[in-house]
Amino acid sequence: MDLRPISESWRSIERWVHERERTDSLAAPATPQEIETVQERIAVQLPPEIVELLKRHNGSTFPFPPFYLLLGTQEIILKFETKRSAWGESTFAPWSRHWVPFASDGSAGALYVDTAPGSDGRVHEHTREGDSTLSSHPMWTSITALMHHTAEALDRVEQIDGYRPYQGDDDLIDWEDVTDDGEEL
Repeated sequence: MDLRPISESWRSIERWVHERERTDSLAAPATPQEIETVQERIAVQLPPEIVELLKRHNGSTFPFPPFYLLLGTQEIILKFETKRSAWGESTFAPWSRHWVPFASDGSAGALYVDTAPGSDGRVHEHTREGDSTLSSHPMWTSITALMHHTAEALDRVEQIDGYRPYQGDDDLIDWEDVTDDGEEL
């Protein structure tokens, strides 16, 4: 399957958000200095995909499936420092200095990319309990894949990894769990 470039996925997501008059859910672009500050503070070279996300929107309240919000530059620093402080770093620690968070569940959970030498760029989830998981869904193979599958789900109003996009009565954009309503995946 050919994946859309991140910029094309962003255009589709932005169009979907704009049609629902929720443009306030997407922040302005990050400046080059803000991106450089992140790299200096966490002492990790940001993966190009995260840089591309930030150059388009420095955070968002638009949720990526199933409930993750894109972190802005200051939030990446805070999430990284909080995770490292809470979980430490040793051979068996549940957090690594090579893990760069880019989205949050609004609590202590985060999506991250492992930047360690030899890592494959897959999207991982780090839970509030300190567990790190990796889904087999194609959406999690990279940030590009996450963006592509999110845009596809919005364009076609179809499910992705058991979630379907919708806009509720409260005008918030969200993802509903379709695994509980009897639909087959």
